[in-house]
Amino acid sequence: MYSGLKSATNNNSPIADNAVRINLVDSATGASLTSVDYTKAGATKGATLGTNTNGVWQLASTDSSAIQSQIASALNRLGYTGFTLTQGQMAAIAQGTFGASVTISVVKPTINKAVRIVLTDPSGNVINYVDYTNNKAVNGQTLGTLDGSTFKLAATDASAIQTKLVDALKGTSYQLSANNTLTADQQSLIAQTTFGNQVSIKTVAVNPIKDNEVQLSFVDGTGQAVGSVKLTKGSSDKTALDTIKAVSVSDPTSSDSATLKKAYAALLTKAGIKGYTSDGLSNDQLAANTAALKAADYGKDVKLVVAKIPVKQLVSSAMFFDKKDTNDVKQGLTYFENANAKRDSDKNLGAALAGDTNIKGYAGDTVTVASLNAALKAQGLDTIYYAAKNDWWGAPGTHLAANDFGGTSGSLFNPAKVKSGDKIYVYKLTFTAKANNPDTSIGNTLDVNKPLFDKDGNVTIGDAGVQVALKYDQVSGAPHEITLNDTNMAAKSLAELYGE
Repeated sequence: MYSGLKSATNNNSPIADNAVRINLVDSATGASLTSVDYTKAGATKGATLGTNTNGVWQLASTDSSAIQSQIASALNRLGYTGFTLTQGQMAAIAQGTFGASVTISVVKPTINKAVRIVLTDPSGNVINYVDYTNNKAVNGQTLGTLDGSTFKLAATDASAIQTKLVDALKGTSYQLSANNTLTADQQSLIAQTTFGNQVSIKTVAVNPIKDNEVQLSFVDGTGQAVGSVKLTKGSSDKTALDTIKAVSVSDPTSSDSATLKKAYAALLTKAGIKGYTSDGLSNDQLAANTAALKAADYGKDVKLVVAKIPVKQLVSSAMFFDKKDTNDVKQGLTYFENANAKRDSDKNLGAALAGDTNIKGYAGDTVTVASLNAALKAQGLDTIYYAAKNDWWGAPGTHLAANDFGGTSGSLFNPAKVKSGDKIYVYKLTFTAKANNPDTSIGNTLDVNKPLFDKDGNVTIGDAGVQVALKYDQVSGAPHEITLNDTNMAAKSLAELYGE
């Protein structure tokens, strides 16, 4: 039997009958790090996960691969990077039985020229960690200095470390101390730690759970804290699950996906958490959540896994028009220069606009006119320039295209296409989105007049983005007519040629 097999540590949440809980502890200190539940469809409680062949315990390749990935993901966020199961550890896990747990030891990684500060809850379970270094870091030397019989941190180190630790604890329901600052004892522990090593700091619960409360702590698929909420027992509630159901309105233990989604949405809203859902969770994650909810008790915390809602784009693609160029309603501007002197195709510049964070969000979110204008400014598309060979827009091929630009002799233009002595017209256009205005419309031609924004200047993000047509105004009402020569052919941008 593998000597690394230890007694399972106690966990609040029950273990599903078709799951083996793998508890992970630090090899040097024995401190609990985290645990993962490995579930297997059709497994029977009490059956071993692996098989014994001629006295050797082994995992099936599919199991070992999945377990390796699951453990590595859980450990990575705690700073135990690059974890790989040894043969002995796999043998230990193979002996685990469904409905029970096994414990394996994990060796901490080497931390070069930094002190790893591991934050734990009052019971010693790891919450998060921070790696701290400064410009005097030398492996093997203490971070702080000895003052009499006490190690102390320099004021600049103490301040920087506290800021990092407070940030690392956000959304976890824990803080450094009663006033969320480093205590003298915590500072001393950190100060005497040598670079290349780690130290554990115990935190305190923020507003501990009362006997008439049940706390829901939401985590993502990697175990990272998303947020939490305390629910208070109602006068008619007999169990903690009754209290949870009262808030969720629907049943969060239901097997119906629509009911489940509605229940989780209500609980997440109560917790003030946006961008997460029960949709996308695996059957095993849902089963673990259901088991945890059914075992919920007052004065205790219930950990629930939730899935990130995919971010959606308001705009899928964009077309750009010179509003005065009424003859060119089919193609728009296919190649132009933005306010940052970047020349590119409408497809690429439109894609940059569509991907701007100002106009992205979750399905059902509202985007305002101000947000689109911020996105246009961020992408340099509030002002654009283009060039044409003729000031009559209806002339075939009048707009200069990509292959007309990009000369190799310091010229803005391709000398094989545009030469000294040629006459061109450079246009400067500006755009500002407005509420209920067809200049910002849904569609793909200048003739489309369905405004993107309503009368209040709002539009709702859907499951699929929309193509928009943006109709620009000419500055000063006329292009700049330019006869090219050796001097202006060397301009770096259309804006410079225009006279900016």
